[in-house]
Amino acid sequence: MLLDSWSFWIIIAIVIIWYFSKPNKRKEDKHSHAVTSSHLPNNQRQNENKSASNLDTTSVSEIEGRNTLSDKDDEKLQFYEEQLNQVNQYTYTSKPLLNHSEVKLYWVLVNFFKSKQLLVFAQVNLGQLLGHHDNDVHAIINSKRVDFCITNRRYLPVLVIEYNGKGHNQAYAQQRDQIKQKAVEGAGIIFEAIEPKDMNIINQKLDNIYQKIMASN
Repeated sequence: MLLDSWSFWIIIAIVIIWYFSKPNKRKEDKHSHAVTSSHLPNNQRQNENKSASNLDTTSVSEIEGRNTLSDKDDEKLQFYEEQLNQVNQYTYTSKPLLNHSEVKLYWVLVNFFKSKQLLVFAQVNLGQLLGHHDNDVHAIINSKRVDFCITNRRYLPVLVIEYNGKGHNQAYAQQRDQIKQKAVEGAGIIFEAIEPKDMNIINQKLDNIYQKIMASN
């Protein structure tokens, strides 16, 4: 029994010594790290400090970026809410996409280019055909439409046609068409204008246009 009693107290003593030695170990580790850092070369310590500084800066910039994006989202949300309120106050009516003369030309174009494996689209927004990295520059043509756009089977535009009917007689319409032509041709797309008088020789006109398309490929 005496031996068992001694064993019990020895175990208790070992546990107490182990428990109180742990904080000292942590202090030694902390002290050891501090000593090691103090003995690092100056350039290495500077690099460590710079890395920590960059992490802090990156964190701040990321937070600011998220806040900015959130502000933009709030502005867009408010903008569309205002438009929705306005739309709710009015009733719109539908109207034909093309007038009579444009419909006639549309089917001529469809029948002509069908055998050439080309597709015809009417009243296409220029912003869908042309792109620009500057949003302000893209906005110049984004709200403008072209009467007809002809694409290949991969839906890449190869030709834009403007029909100069009654709506193209105004002076401002001519300037508007010049803007369209400059932008379209700048993107490597052929631009052609068809006059009402050209309808009498439309197949010949389209043959000449198609030759330009083939020459540009």
